[in-house]
Amino acid sequence: MKIDLKKLNTSAHASIPFDETIDLTGKLLAPGLIDSHIHIEERMPIDDTVSAFENMMRDNDYDRIAVLAIPSFYGYGQNYEAFYCKDRLSPKVYASAGLCHRTDADDSYYLDEIKAYYAMGCDGVKILDGKPNCYRQNGRRLDDKVYDRFYAFCEEKQLPVTMHIGDPAPFWDFENA
Repeated sequence: MKIDLKKLNTSAHASIPFDETIDLTGKLLAPGLIDSHIHIEERMPIDDTVSAFENMMRDNDYDRIAVLAIPSFYGYGQNYEAFYCKDRLSPKVYASAGLCHRTDADDSYYLDEIKAYYAMGCDGVKILDGKPNCYRQNGRRLDDKVYDRFYAFCEEKQLPVTMHIGDPAPFWDFENA
């Protein structure tokens, strides 16, 4: 395959001199790299985390990263830290909120929670009920009716939902999970 760079000279790239053809035969043409699953290191101060993310992006030539807050059963987990990283590194960071799992929650709780995160600027959400130890604690499947309105909102707003669904079989031993 050959690409005539003169044909790519759109107004967005008008300042780049496209005057050659590049032969890409046998080569891979890919858009900028996005690492779609980065976590915050809890033992590191948040500004050090931001610096580590900057270094990682530079060293690995990432165009963007998605910081996924670890969800919590007890509070807002790493959500504020994820939003902080997004703010500091914008527009190169997407922030996915971690859903706060509660055994007493109803469908209104999860809908209100995702609406609040969306209003704060989340770009996606992470849910852990497919992870054996979380399922054991919460007792909910990923397709539980309590999540229907939550999923409908995510679909309406085109928010990606990241789930843990493939832990190894030994993790499903509920006596030891």
